[in-house]
Amino acid sequence: FMDEPTTALDVVVQRSILEKIEELRKKEKFSTVFITHDISLLFEMANKIAIMYAGEMVEVGDAKSVYTRPLHPYTKGLIEALPSISGTLQEYKSIPGRPVDLSLKIVGCPFADRCSYAFDKCTKEKPNLKEIDGRWVSCHLY
Repeated sequence: FMDEPTTALDVVVQRSILEKIEELRKKEKFSTVFITHDISLLFEMANKIAIMYAGEMVEVGDAKSVYTRPLHPYTKGLIEALPSISGTLQEYKSIPGRPVDLSLKIVGCPFADRCSYAFDKCTKEKPNLKEIDGRWVSCHLY
């Protein structure tokens, strides 16, 4: 279990640690739970990922599918916010709105106030995780 193991490290040290973890993981045949806010690192390191918002899993699936075909609007927003490596200058994208206040009782989907796809049901009912194409997503769109 690793909670933010590369936070505040320079890229060289970060890469060294990640290579060592991967080497040990393959040699000893163990799994890791890797918690990070660095989503690009997550897609590089993980086979299967869970995207969380406000303490809830909103999407779970294999990393490649989640990255190439995100289902949950929050996951889509995270991926769209990744800087481009194409060399073109572009404005950084961000998810509009403010994160939900976790000190208040959340009614409905915790992402509803920030979601461009939200409709009435989203603000009234919390969505359950549903299996869609071998993945799990918590969204009333599905």
